[in-house]
Amino acid sequence: AAVHVESYQERGFLPEAVLNFIALLGWSPRHQDQEVLSLKELVDMFSLEGLTKKPAVVDEGKLLWMNKQHFRRKLSEPAELQQMANQLQRQLLCSELRYR
Repeated sequence: AAVHVESYQERGFLPEAVLNFIALLGWSPRHQDQEVLSLKELVDMFSLEGLTKKPAVVDEGKLLWMNKQHFRRKLSEPAELQQMANQLQRQLLCSELRYR
């Protein structure tokens, strides 16, 4: 079944995790042992040789794991933690206004 990317955001997935996950659906970095990548890391590591021909398989369990890893990265950096708190506050305010 088709899934809109926005539905992942509505379910609490971080944009970085979704981007990371989608990038790895059709491409593999040279360093196979590294799967959790920032946008900068994805851009720096990208090469056409890493593109795969096999059909992509969306494993939501893998996406959940990747989201958890990106959350851990963010929680270890104070500036990222503050940004997450601000974003959560905005989302809660928006949803509160929607239901009034």
